[in-house]
Amino acid sequence: MKVVSNSYDAENGRFTGAQIQVTTKAGTNQVHGSAFFKASRPGLNAYQAWNGVGSNNPGTPAARGLNRDESRFNQYGGSLGGPLRKNKIFAFFNWETSPLASSTTAQGWYETSRFDQSGATPGSIAAQYLSFPGNAVSSNGIIARTCASIGLTEGLNCNTVAGGLDIGSPIKTGLGMQDLTYGGNPSIPGIGGGLDGVPDIAYFNTVNPTTTSQMQFNGRVDANITQKDRLTFTLYYVPVTNTDYNGPVRAENLWHHSQTNNAYALIWNHVFSGSLLNEARVNAAGWRWNEVASNPQAAFGLPATSIDSIGNSAGATPATIQYFGPPRKAPDLRFVPISTTCSTQRISTSRQSMEAPAQSIRQAL
Repeated sequence: MKVVSNSYDAENGRFTGAQIQVTTKAGTNQVHGSAFFKASRPGLNAYQAWNGVGSNNPGTPAARGLNRDESRFNQYGGSLGGPLRKNKIFAFFNWETSPLASSTTAQGWYETSRFDQSGATPGSIAAQYLSFPGNAVSSNGIIARTCASIGLTEGLNCNTVAGGLDIGSPIKTGLGMQDLTYGGNPSIPGIGGGLDGVPDIAYFNTVNPTTTSQMQFNGRVDANITQKDRLTFTLYYVPVTNTDYNGPVRAENLWHHSQTNNAYALIWNHVFSGSLLNEARVNAAGWRWNEVASNPQAAFGLPATSIDSIGNSAGATPATIQYFGPPRKAPDLRFVPISTTCSTQRISTSRQSMEAPAQSIRQAL
């Protein structure tokens, strides 16, 4: 492998920026190969010691909301080369992969499933968000919090109930009407139709699983057509897929990214004499993905929105509900094919050498 940052040879044409030139192995008359395996096991990582108010209470790390690095992955592959026809046709193939399955634990305030049901008033804007398929939090547990922990007053504008905190109920004066109990700041958020014993929000423990599948294929076939002609075909093919939560941990935000990078080349070398060589090369390369097509579950038709923080920051931590709607990372779709045709003549003497390339490039965006 060779990295070139400037002073390109003439055969590289009008390319700018850094280049990575890779010469792949070729097959020989002897069968040869290799294999490797690497294992990463960070299971001995310790839990963090602190993660906010309440994390120093007695209990298991999960109950206290403590996290640790759960990454666990392997990397392995191999190669094989040899003759397809002795002294005439040779092949070499290499494959490697590094699948990754890890998870990241985090904590955050979300609305409860019972709030999604009671707050989705028919005909309201809220109903479009709360009833959207996959809006509910994907959680493996609730971390106990009280009204006092977010700066609200028990029995006045909040009740600690089973499954979270009751902070009010929908107003009953009609859609679009003002909540007259709202005090104008997060410390007096308003209780709408009153406290009704229904858990509206909770501090959830969430797990963001990240799954990555990535492979690389390299291949090469060389054929000695005549004593002066050699034909070569090479391929480079890299499919990559990644799945994780993009934004709040809601099923609608389970993001899928699938892309393919590939490059193919056909090379013909002809020797005219001991000092004159011609190389003709045709390349086709590109990369592509479409995050709109690979994420049909995302709420692309809705604008992102959020609920203001609830509570008093004096001696407490207000509750900030995770936002609703599509992920704030915009989806991307791309298909970039590049094809080049190049013919290079190399003339060498005992004192100097010269290259005379001719090249055409076609790129579509």
